[in-house]
Order: sequence, then C-alpha cells, then structure tokens
Amino acid sequence: MQETIIKKFDSLLQNLSEPEQLEFIAYIASKLKSKHQPRRLMDLSGFLAGKVDATVDIEVVLKDVRSQWLKEWDRNW
Repeated sequence: MQETIIKKFDSLLQNLSEPEQLEFIAYIASKLKSKHQPRRLMDLSGFLAGKVDATVDIEVVLKDVRSQWLKEWDRNW
C-alpha cells in the first residue's frame, strides 16, 4: 500500500474513538468478506425456460462444441 494512503488511514483512525475504530474495521472486513463470497448457483432450467427449445439434446450440443474447440485448437497450435 502506498505511504500516502497509510498516512491517511492512520490520521483517520486517530480522529476516531476506539469503538468507532472497531466499527470501521468491522465495516471494511464485512465488505471484503461479501466481495469474496461465492455467488449463489442459478437454476438454469428456470432461467432458460422459454428461451431454449426443450427438445434440444444438450449432450449432442456439447459434443459439437467440443469438436469445434478441438479443430480450432489443432489449427492454432
């Protein structure tokens, strides 16, 4: 961290009471925790309802995509 930022935080903390300092630290910690929590899994069947043909065989589609990737990989490497 840059020296200037550290000095600003130090100055801020000196102007806060101890309970305020602890509250500030807890606030920062909670923001960091929420930032790094894994996202909830999405129910794709509900999300894609009406957007994708229900008769599509996903295994066939995946096989096609993988074969295209392999062809592209072979061309580029």
